Amino acid sequence: MSQTPTLRPPLPPATTLPDVLDRAWQQRRSDPRGAIQVARTVLAGTALAGTTAGAPPSPRDEARARLCLGYGLLRLGEFAAARDEVEQAVALFTGLADVPWRRTALNIQGMLQGERGALVEALKTFGLVRQLSAQLGEIQAEVEAINNTGTVYVNMGDHAGALEHRLTALRLCREHGLRGVEREALVNLSVDYHELGQYEAALEAAQASWAAGDAQEDEIDPYVRAMGQHQAARACFGLGRYEQALALNHEALAAFGAQGDQASSAEVHAELGRLAEQRRDYAGAGQAYRLSLLLRRQTGDTRGEAESLLQVGQLHLLMDEQQAALDTLHQARTVAEAAEARSERCAADLALCRAYRQGGQHREALHHLEQHLQLKEQLFNDRSARRLQSLQVQYELGLAEEQRAQAERQSAELRQLNAQLEQSNQEREAAHAETSRLLAQVERQANEDALTGLANRRAFDRTIERLVRGAQLSVIVCDIDHFKSVNDRFSHLVGDEVLRQVARLLRSGLRQGDLLARYGGEEFVILMQGTDVQTTVQIAERLRRLVEQYAWTSIRPGLHLTLSLGAATTDGERSVAELVEGADLALYRAKAAGRNQLSLGENTN
Repeated sequence: MSQTPTLRPPLPPATTLPDVLDRAWQQRRSDPRGAIQVARTVLAGTALAGTTAGAPPSPRDEARARLCLGYGLLRLGEFAAARDEVEQAVALFTGLADVPWRRTALNIQGMLQGERGALVEALKTFGLVRQLSAQLGEIQAEVEAINNTGTVYVNMGDHAGALEHRLTALRLCREHGLRGVEREALVNLSVDYHELGQYEAALEAAQASWAAGDAQEDEIDPYVRAMGQHQAARACFGLGRYEQALALNHEALAAFGAQGDQASSAEVHAELGRLAEQRRDYAGAGQAYRLSLLLRRQTGDTRGEAESLLQVGQLHLLMDEQQAALDTLHQARTVAEAAEARSERCAADLALCRAYRQGGQHREALHHLEQHLQLKEQLFNDRSARRLQSLQVQYELGLAEEQRAQAERQSAELRQLNAQLEQSNQEREAAHAETSRLLAQVERQANEDALTGLANRRAFDRTIERLVRGAQLSVIVCDIDHFKSVNDRFSHLVGDEVLRQVARLLRSGLRQGDLLARYGGEEFVILMQGTDVQTTVQIAERLRRLVEQYAWTSIRPGLHLTLSLGAATTDGERSVAELVEGADLALYRAKAAGRNQLSLGENTN
């Protein structure tokens, strides 16, 4: 029930605790030991390199650290310790009402339940994960929950049930265009077909997982491609296409090695051992099995370690190395028992029976045969009980889904009744709202220039009426040079666009609080408070350059415009009306002097 790791570009240095946890979470699949180290450091309140001083984490950071720790421990096969951390994370996220992270924590809890053999509980957990994902509208997370449910059915030995869930996940991926997740679903589908002995179908699904798609889609995840190649190799082995299986496994091994994925590399080495054994290259098989064993020990995969020891022991037996076979198989049985890996222990007892029988030690062979048959019966009974329980869980989940749908229907009916009850109030309020809107529109139209969206002359005059005499004020009057020729040469439509663009340019060059209005025709007026002569000149020159340097040819080829400006400033000795008159006279002097320039009022002080 492992989640598919996604390769990411190198992460930037983490500077805060959430950054550290983000980085550890993103790298939890490729570096579980590193994720564990970071999580434990965070939980201990110790300062991390590159971050601020250590301190107890917040409840949210604690929850994320525990989830990261639990996932890392899961990857290393330390299921009991992982369960404690993940359960605490679920409780914390539930208390924080953080539904997305609670869903993620529950998903990992379901994976742990599956690994520990609590398959019925895992089914219930993944059912809840699926419901939460649907509520959040996250189809990709829902597909992952369906995929994980399929893995539970694989562990129950119900490969037909697993296949049904994989096909459902695949259908949803295609309906919603989740091409990356679809590739992962195809890899899982290949596994199910392989377990059912349908090797051609398994090969087809695996090859489809890395098949070239649309030219515009994202590049295939190297991990998913490698997993697809590995599953295709397994299918080829089942079909007797050993050379093709060998080539595919080597490609997958190179990819896993480049990603530093030791767990997947161990799986491929085990397959390479089987291929070498099939060719009677026992030395090569032994080397491959031992590499697989080494990697599984390094990653803490005790179940996988037991499996590798079984393979090495059976190879010793095949080579008539009696004592080496017995020693290795006993070691495999011990590791399997400690890891609660009952299937591997059952296989170890059967292998020991054969080894002792081959050596003529029939009493020991009988003892291990009895152990094997007893455990096999227990596994069969447990599997049968789990299948019955899974049917009950399916029924309960289906009933819960039906009740939820019924509750949604009743809620929809209630909402409809409430809507009908409120409709009359809405209709009464609608007329009032429309009246208010029309009044506001009339007021806005009365004070706003329809073409440029600026204040109009009426609004400008009303503003200056409210000004207190004695304030330091400046007025700038601007006029577009030769505007009449624009209308005559290019049309009135171009002239209108020129006025709108000039308004935008002037607005962009003013300060917040300055009043800009269209004063009439091609003339604009600006009122500024708290500005001396020097500041007024700087602003006016900036406005003039904005108009002069604008790319007017983007509106119409051959078009070029400039602006003449007149400015007047007072510290309160003159009224605003006198100030406007002074700026207007200064504008005429600027035009008479050749246009595209600023002229100051004679009495500017």
